[in-house]
Amino acid sequence: MRIGVYCGSFDPLHKGHEAIIRECLKQDLCDKVLLVPTGNYWDKQNISPLALRLQMAEVLNIEGLLLERDLNDIPYTYLLFRELKKRYPDDSLHLILGGDNLRCFSRWKHYREMLGYPFIIMPREPYGEAFLKRKMAVLDKSDYVIMKMPMIDISSSYIRQHINDPQAIAAMIDEKAADLYRQYLNNR
Repeated sequence: MRIGVYCGSFDPLHKGHEAIIRECLKQDLCDKVLLVPTGNYWDKQNISPLALRLQMAEVLNIEGLLLERDLNDIPYTYLLFRELKKRYPDDSLHLILGGDNLRCFSRWKHYREMLGYPFIIMPREPYGEAFLKRKMAVLDKSDYVIMKMPMIDISSSYIRQHINDPQAIAAMIDEKAADLYRQYLNNR
Protein backbone atom coordinates (compact mmCIF):
# COMPACT_ATOMS: atom_id res chain seq x y z
CA MET A 1 0.00 0.00 0.00
CA ARG A 2 1.17 3.54 -0.78
CA ILE A 3 0.70 5.86 2.19
CA GLY A 4 1.03 9.60 1.64
CA VAL A 5 2.26 11.25 4.84
CA TYR A 6 1.01 14.82 5.19
CA CYS A 7 2.56 16.66 8.14
CA GLY A 8 1.92 20.18 9.33
CA SER A 9 0.53 22.36 12.06
CA PHE A 10 -2.94 22.47 10.44
CA ASP A 11 -3.75 25.43 12.68
CA PRO A 12 -6.51 25.48 11.65
CA LEU A 13 -7.15 22.69 9.17
CA HIS A 14 -8.72 24.35 6.13
CA LYS A 15 -10.25 23.57 2.75
CA GLY A 16 -6.87 23.84 1.06
CA HIS A 17 -5.54 21.00 3.20
CA GLU A 18 -8.71 19.05 2.47
CA ALA A 19 -8.34 19.62 -1.29
CA ILE A 20 -4.77 18.33 -1.21
CA ILE A 21 -5.83 15.15 0.59
CA ARG A 22 -8.72 14.57 -1.80
CA GLU A 23 -6.57 15.16 -4.89
CA CYS A 24 -3.81 12.81 -3.70
CA LEU A 25 -6.41 10.06 -3.46
CA LYS A 26 -8.38 11.03 -6.57
CA GLN A 27 -5.23 11.23 -8.73
CA ASP A 28 -4.18 7.81 -7.38
CA LEU A 29 -0.90 9.19 -6.04
CA CYS A 30 -1.37 7.09 -2.90
CA ASP A 31 -3.86 4.59 -1.50
CA LYS A 32 -4.22 6.30 1.89
CA VAL A 33 -3.25 9.69 3.29
CA LEU A 34 -1.94 9.82 6.84
CA LEU A 35 -2.54 13.27 8.30
CA VAL A 36 -0.01 14.09 11.03
CA PRO A 37 -0.82 17.29 12.93
CA THR A 38 2.42 18.15 14.67
CA GLY A 39 2.25 18.51 18.42
CA ASN A 40 5.79 19.79 18.85
CA TYR A 41 6.35 22.21 16.01
CA TRP A 42 9.96 23.33 16.09
CA ASP A 43 9.50 26.74 14.47
CA LYS A 44 6.06 27.90 15.61
CA GLN A 45 4.94 29.44 18.86
CA ASN A 46 1.43 29.64 20.35
CA ILE A 47 0.08 26.77 18.30
CA SER A 48 -3.43 25.56 19.12
CA PRO A 49 -3.69 22.40 21.22
CA LEU A 50 -3.16 19.15 19.36
CA ALA A 51 -6.51 17.81 20.62
CA LEU A 52 -8.32 20.70 18.89
CA ARG A 53 -6.48 20.18 15.61
CA LEU A 54 -7.26 16.46 15.73
CA GLN A 55 -10.95 17.29 16.33
CA MET A 56 -10.93 19.56 13.26
CA ALA A 57 -9.47 16.70 11.21
CA GLU A 58 -12.20 14.35 12.41
CA VAL A 59 -14.74 16.66 10.73
CA LEU A 60 -13.39 15.63 7.32
CA ASN A 61 -15.31 12.82 5.71
CA ILE A 62 -12.74 11.41 3.30
CA GLU A 63 -12.48 7.73 2.50
CA GLY A 64 -8.80 6.80 2.64
CA LEU A 65 -7.84 9.40 5.25
CA LEU A 66 -5.95 8.13 8.29
CA LEU A 67 -5.33 10.34 11.31
CA GLU A 68 -2.14 10.02 13.36
CA ARG A 69 -2.73 10.40 17.10
CA ASP A 70 0.39 8.87 18.69
CA LEU A 71 3.49 10.16 16.90
CA ASN A 72 2.58 13.85 16.85
CA ASP A 73 5.31 15.03 19.22
CA ILE A 74 8.18 13.84 17.06
CA PRO A 75 10.04 17.06 16.21
CA TYR A 76 11.56 16.14 12.83
CA THR A 77 10.19 14.50 9.72
CA TYR A 78 13.03 11.99 9.39
CA LEU A 79 12.33 10.70 12.93
CA LEU A 80 8.61 10.46 12.18
CA PHE A 81 9.32 8.42 9.03
CA ARG A 82 11.60 6.09 10.99
CA GLU A 83 8.73 5.37 13.38
CA LEU A 84 6.17 5.05 10.60
CA LYS A 85 8.42 2.60 8.77
CA LYS A 86 8.33 0.38 11.88
CA ARG A 87 4.54 0.62 11.95
CA TYR A 88 4.09 0.09 8.20
CA PRO A 89 7.09 -2.09 7.21
CA ASP A 90 5.48 -3.52 4.08
CA ASP A 91 4.06 -0.24 2.79
CA SER A 92 5.56 2.54 0.71
CA LEU A 93 5.65 5.89 2.53
CA HIS A 94 5.42 9.03 0.38
CA LEU A 95 6.12 12.53 1.70
CA ILE A 96 3.41 15.03 0.79
CA LEU A 97 4.81 18.54 0.84
CA GLY A 98 4.25 22.00 -0.56
CA GLY A 99 6.62 23.31 -3.17
CA ASP A 100 7.55 26.17 -0.84
CA ASN A 101 9.19 23.61 1.49
CA LEU A 102 11.67 22.70 -1.23
CA ARG A 103 13.38 26.07 -1.23
CA CYS A 104 14.97 25.18 2.12
CA PHE A 105 14.75 21.38 1.97
CA SER A 106 18.52 20.90 2.12
CA ARG A 107 18.44 22.55 5.58
CA TRP A 108 16.03 19.95 6.99
CA LYS A 109 17.58 17.68 9.61
CA HIS A 110 18.81 14.53 7.85
CA TYR A 111 17.26 15.66 4.57
CA ARG A 112 19.28 13.08 2.64
CA GLU A 113 17.47 10.33 4.54
CA MET A 114 14.15 11.85 3.43
CA LEU A 115 15.33 11.75 -0.19
CA GLY A 116 14.92 7.98 0.08
CA TYR A 117 11.13 8.37 0.08
CA PRO A 118 8.98 9.31 -2.93
CA PHE A 119 7.62 12.87 -2.86
CA ILE A 120 4.17 14.15 -3.74
CA ILE A 121 4.61 17.88 -4.29
CA MET A 122 1.93 20.58 -4.42
CA PRO A 123 2.93 23.66 -6.41
CA ARG A 124 2.61 26.88 -4.40
CA GLU A 125 3.15 30.43 -5.55
CA PRO A 126 5.77 31.39 -6.55
CA TYR A 127 7.16 27.83 -6.69
CA GLY A 128 5.64 26.45 -9.87
CA GLU A 129 6.47 23.38 -11.90
CA ALA A 130 9.64 24.74 -13.50
CA PHE A 131 11.15 25.65 -10.12
CA LEU A 132 10.15 22.28 -8.65
CA LYS A 133 11.75 20.33 -11.49
CA ARG A 134 14.98 22.35 -11.19
CA LYS A 135 15.04 21.77 -7.44
CA MET A 136 14.50 18.02 -7.87
CA ALA A 137 17.38 17.93 -10.38
CA VAL A 138 19.66 19.73 -7.90
CA LEU A 139 18.66 17.19 -5.23
CA ASP A 140 19.26 14.40 -7.79
CA LYS A 141 15.77 13.09 -7.06
CA SER A 142 13.66 11.36 -9.67
CA ASP A 143 10.96 9.59 -7.62
CA TYR A 144 8.51 12.45 -7.22
CA VAL A 145 5.28 13.64 -8.71
CA ILE A 146 4.00 17.19 -8.98
CA MET A 147 0.28 17.27 -8.29
CA LYS A 148 -1.94 18.54 -11.04
CA MET A 149 -4.24 20.97 -9.31
CA PRO A 150 -4.80 24.70 -9.12
CA MET A 151 -2.60 26.53 -6.67
CA ILE A 152 -4.40 27.04 -3.38
CA ASP A 153 -4.44 30.53 -1.91
CA ILE A 154 -5.69 29.91 1.63
CA SER A 155 -3.77 31.05 4.66
CA SER A 156 -4.19 29.55 8.13
CA SER A 157 -2.89 32.87 9.52
CA TYR A 158 -5.65 34.76 7.71
CA ILE A 159 -8.27 32.35 9.04
CA ARG A 160 -6.99 32.76 12.62
CA GLN A 161 -7.07 36.55 12.27
CA HIS A 162 -10.63 36.52 10.86
CA ILE A 163 -12.13 33.56 12.72
CA ASN A 164 -14.89 35.74 14.18
CA ASP A 165 -15.94 36.96 10.73
CA PRO A 166 -17.67 33.88 9.25
CA GLN A 167 -18.28 35.57 5.90
CA ALA A 168 -14.59 36.39 5.43
CA ILE A 169 -13.53 32.77 5.89
CA ALA A 170 -16.56 30.78 4.70
CA ALA A 171 -14.86 29.62 1.49
CA MET A 172 -11.66 28.70 3.34
CA ILE A 173 -12.64 26.47 6.24
CA ASP A 174 -15.32 23.90 7.01
CA GLU A 175 -18.04 25.47 9.15
CA LYS A 176 -17.79 22.74 11.82
CA ALA A 177 -14.01 23.16 12.03
CA ALA A 178 -14.41 26.94 12.33
CA ASP A 179 -16.97 26.46 15.12
CA LEU A 180 -14.56 24.18 17.00
CA TYR A 181 -11.81 26.78 16.64
CA ARG A 182 -14.06 29.60 17.85
CA GLN A 183 -15.17 27.53 20.86
CA TYR A 184 -11.55 26.94 21.77
CA LEU A 185 -10.74 30.66 21.53
CA ASN A 186 -13.78 31.63 23.59
CA ASN A 187 -12.94 29.12 26.34
CA ARG A 188 -9.23 29.89 26.80
